[in-house]
Amino acid sequence: MSSKRMLVLALLTAFLCLPAFAQSSSSGGSSGPTAGSGSYGDELDKPFVPKPPEPPKEEPKKDEPKKNEEPKEDQVTYFGNKVETKRLLYIIDRSGSMEIRDQNSTVDGSSVIRNPTRLDVAKAETKRSVQGLGPQHEFNVIAFASGSSSYSYGGGFFGWLFGPPRPPAGSTSGNGAVIQWKNSQLVSASDGNKAAAISWVSGLTTTGATDAKSAFQVGFGQKPLPMVMFFLSDGVPNVNGGPSEVRSYVRSTNAGRCAVYTIWIGERDRTAEEFMRGLAQENKGVFSTK
Repeated sequence: MSSKRMLVLALLTAFLCLPAFAQSSSSGGSSGPTAGSGSYGDELDKPFVPKPPEPPKEEPKKDEPKKNEEPKEDQVTYFGNKVETKRLLYIIDRSGSMEIRDQNSTVDGSSVIRNPTRLDVAKAETKRSVQGLGPQHEFNVIAFASGSSSYSYGGGFFGWLFGPPRPPAGSTSGNGAVIQWKNSQLVSASDGNKAAAISWVSGLTTTGATDAKSAFQVGFGQKPLPMVMFFLSDGVPNVNGGPSEVRSYVRSTNAGRCAVYTIWIGERDRTAEEFMRGLAQENKGVFSTK
């Protein structure tokens, strides 16, 4: 072989071996990877360990009602309606049709009434609601029918036969169609006042027709004005103005000052339902049936 070819071959060999020589020098002269060097071969020798799954992201919790949650301080319940208010008025229909009996039973305190009248149901729920009021509440109870108010008689048979009618203890008459527990005045729900109101409600009896307008006239005369009125009836107004007149009167007189919750007790009746539902919707209240 000529000297030129040998020189070219030597240069080519040196060029090819230069990268390997540089790598060997940088690793301190070792001929292979050392322990802990983190080489790709070591990674392959390790057992495969799957990564634990990431915990699911928690969604913001909605305001769900808690079990056994205590009622709010100002909350009042009446025939399933829950209202937050401090001043309220119960308005109870005691017209003759409220004497119609219900096939179901109702609980009145610690006793059960079989086949109660509509008025029995109204009185039992009113007494339960009043009993649940707190000292921060102010309330009154009125009952309406029509004409000159008749009351329960005292003195047994002879009292009924010869004596004049007398109102339940503590009541005062309104305009003849309406009777009140307190004379146009909301009072604090102390234990004594609640007991007196419950006793008064227990003595209510039925009479006459349905004068709803007079009931609201007395209701809007309360001092201070109630924030909520619970209006319970089993029919439509049939004296001193019909349904449309009563709705118009309440809407204009109230002018959004207080909420009117209507409770219809009795058989299904389209006219009565329209009256009670409209009365509630026009006065920031809720319509419900019993």
